[in-house]
Amino acid sequence: MISKKIITIGLLSVNTVIFAQAGNVGINTTTPGTTLDVNGAITNRETAVAVSGNAVTVPANVSQVQLTGAATATVTITAPAAPNAGQRLVIFNNTTGGFEATLNGVTIPNGKALEYVYSNSGWRSTDGGAVGTAGVNIYNANGSLTSNRTVSQGANTLSFAGNQVNAFSVDGNTLSVDAANHRIGIGTSTPTAQLQTTGNMILGTANSSNGGSGYSTVVRDNITGELKTASSSTGNNFAFNYITYQLNNVKRDWASDFNTNIPSSQYTVAIIGSEFKPGGISVGLKITSSITTSATYTPLNVYAFESGGTWHLSADYVNGTTSGDTDGSWTLYCLVINNTVLKSLGTVTANLGGNSVGSANIPSGL
Repeated sequence: MISKKIITIGLLSVNTVIFAQAGNVGINTTTPGTTLDVNGAITNRETAVAVSGNAVTVPANVSQVQLTGAATATVTITAPAAPNAGQRLVIFNNTTGGFEATLNGVTIPNGKALEYVYSNSGWRSTDGGAVGTAGVNIYNANGSLTSNRTVSQGANTLSFAGNQVNAFSVDGNTLSVDAANHRIGIGTSTPTAQLQTTGNMILGTANSSNGGSGYSTVVRDNITGELKTASSSTGNNFAFNYITYQLNNVKRDWASDFNTNIPSSQYTVAIIGSEFKPGGISVGLKITSSITTSATYTPLNVYAFESGGTWHLSADYVNGTTSGDTDGSWTLYCLVINNTVLKSLGTVTANLGGNSVGSANIPSGL
């Protein structure tokens, strides 16, 4: 038969029942399953130790220590060797000043507690560290995920603070955050603009402007690759502009030089339509008196030209005039194109040799 011993100890009217069974000791349990089996909480009395000169020594034969006092730098902790392996020691860094404390190179952040166990002749951190090294975590060591992980933020935010170029990256330069200059690079770890991509970009289905106004044209700088809006020096963000010039009381049918003051360095003006109205009671055009041949035809000659850095308009019926020599009016419909989206291909000259048809090579530059 297995022997049992029941010992009752009275202490200040508090009863503690200790049971011994088959070499095991139980406190508040009649069936201890290990050498010491406690049915209840175990309290380690805490010993306060003040730091001095940013150093402190843990007394021998204690299980829990609270570091107190003021620190001006990282506190160095010294602890005596335990008499036997397996002794545990909890250290709470409660010093003022906000500095860390270290025991054998393992860091205890300010305001935090860390448990050590004495094994293999040294105090080892239960946070995964070995003697003289810090616990392994994402803040002090590289590692590999063993399976998929998900961070559930809920209503909380997650932020990363940095001050270096390429402070945060994914797969090398696939995605790079330049925290020093507040830039993001895709395909580059040294972006030169707020957002830089070195490859192609695909834009999915987007809302249509439906012919509405208030939109800008995006263009690419062929040298730097930078995206910009096609804008003039005055802030006009439209690539194509439409304007009508109403020129009244021109000399007969002739407006030889009308200055629009549109800068030719920024825009190109093209007349896309015209209308002439003779003035006075008499209507229509006639051949000027200097032309005697009745079969002469008066051609329409309307165009825009550059002069002095601006665009000018000219409109005339060559060798024609108004009936009664009255002054008429021209209406000129013009398209004003931003030079950013326009390329001049020069002049193509062709000799048709008296024929009515001809052709040319595709213009250079198309």
